[in-house]
Amino acid sequence: MNKDFQLQQLNIMLMDPGVKSGLYLLDTDLTDEEIKTHIRSNNSFKYISGNLIQTSKGNVFELFLVGLCHQCQNGDITALRDQLMTADEQRKDVIIYSLAIQILKHFSTSGKAVIHMLGRIDLSSIELEDLDKLNAALNCIDDTIVVICTHKNREKPMVEYVINKSLKGYN
Repeated sequence: MNKDFQLQQLNIMLMDPGVKSGLYLLDTDLTDEEIKTHIRSNNSFKYISGNLIQTSKGNVFELFLVGLCHQCQNGDITALRDQLMTADEQRKDVIIYSLAIQILKHFSTSGKAVIHMLGRIDLSSIELEDLDKLNAALNCIDDTIVVICTHKNREKPMVEYVINKSLKGYN
């Protein structure tokens, strides 16, 4: 499939007024860099990117949130990030959920914001509990925030609320 066509399909998907806030797994041949360049060139969206980093001992989602925190100039977010670093396991879930809501509120605009998860891994590398937190946090935001990630791990099935958008066949 032609990459220009796939970029056009991505644009159609993102411009669709029916697209709701949520997690979108893109089945495409486009690279993260091609998607990033394309969305950044379109002034219709606020573009934010964060890296999904493989880890042997840590939590992929926590690392993703910490990376987004560094893009926010907000004292409340910084304070929550610092609490996350020292939190015991009992408090961590509450802090992560609160941090996700605060970050999304920070990036929300009167238009549509796109948060692009970059890296060699995809949403399937994030624990189900953390995907639930991100999905619930997206429901707390009035503006439309679309979280996209390209499908890289084809062996792992995705959870129900992740919408598998195939750019190859999107009409």
